[in-house]
Amino acid sequence: MKIAIQRGCLSYGGNLYEAGHVVDIDDATAKRLVGNSGGDFILLEGTNDAAPASAPAPKESQDAQDSDAGELPAPDLSAAVQGRGKKK
Repeated sequence: MKIAIQRGCLSYGGNLYEAGHVVDIDDATAKRLVGNSGGDFILLEGTNDAAPASAPAPKESQDAQDSDAGELPAPDLSAAVQGRGKKK
């Protein structure tokens, strides 16, 4: 069964779907999601006729994005170390 995301996001099957996406989900899960969404998701009747012509590709999940994120540079230890002398 297909549902359309009107507002917000849906994480399903390791993918993140945003508003405007149409997602094909098993019937029981789709009905539960639509029933509990408060209008954020709507149930699409029929097949591909109800789907938008150019649905954007799903985004990768947040975990996948985090693994690709740039790392912090190595710390400059000489700049971080301060003397332990007497305070004046």
